Amino acid sequence: MKYKLSLFFLFFSLVEYAQTPLPVLRFRQGIVVPQNAELENIDPASGTFQSFAFESTLHIFLQFKGTPSVQQKKELLQRGIELLEYIPDKTYLVKITGKISKEELLQLQVINIVPIQAPNKIDPVLVLNQNDKSIASEKNMELLVTGFPGMENEKMIHEFAKLGIKSEVFKKGRDAAVKLVAESNRIQELAGAPFVYYIEELPPEEIPLNNESGVSHGTTILQNSLPGIVRNLSGKGVVIGMGDN
Repeated sequence: MKYKLSLFFLFFSLVEYAQTPLPVLRFRQGIVVPQNAELENIDPASGTFQSFAFESTLHIFLQFKGTPSVQQKKELLQRGIELLEYIPDKTYLVKITGKISKEELLQLQVINIVPIQAPNKIDPVLVLNQNDKSIASEKNMELLVTGFPGMENEKMIHEFAKLGIKSEVFKKGRDAAVKLVAESNRIQELAGAPFVYYIEELPPEEIPLNNESGVSHGTTILQNSLPGIVRNLSGKGVVIGMGDN
């Protein structure tokens, strides 16, 4: 009887899964509308996913029927699926460290698997510059390459060295980000590396614009540590957000 009930619930889940409309993917490159649901057993070592895996760890997008609850997130983690980043709509960048069956994915409300293809890792501006003959003629391009969350800079530097490319830490204190110089015709190849999450042009060096106006802004008082004032504020840990609707 239990076996029959299990088959019934699995059949019902499969029918519901087939009828669930797939959420759109909103990338910087534009909106992608998945046409067909792709749900199968996940194994980082299998032929289907091997090219997307790095050191037995797989980074892919999973689309869900709805936003996972706190309890569902715990269950996902117990099954070896860590949610790293939200991508509209109802899609998450995930890290998978083991095997998980199609049946388990259905139980976890997963409705689609979307491997991260190389073209979706390249910044649209970089693509335009590649197509610009005047820029493309300058074979070498300065790039900022971001790895998946948790990736160590030294590991990325080591992997790029294997490809014959010298790279260095982009910014002290920031993980998973290195800068390098590469020929424009190798950008697609670099984007295909399983540890690379995003490639863009190296941004210009940050230049402070008002660091000499401390007196007029009153920051000399806030930063002062002399007795009687004792504010001693440095600005560390302060986050300023800007919005536009």
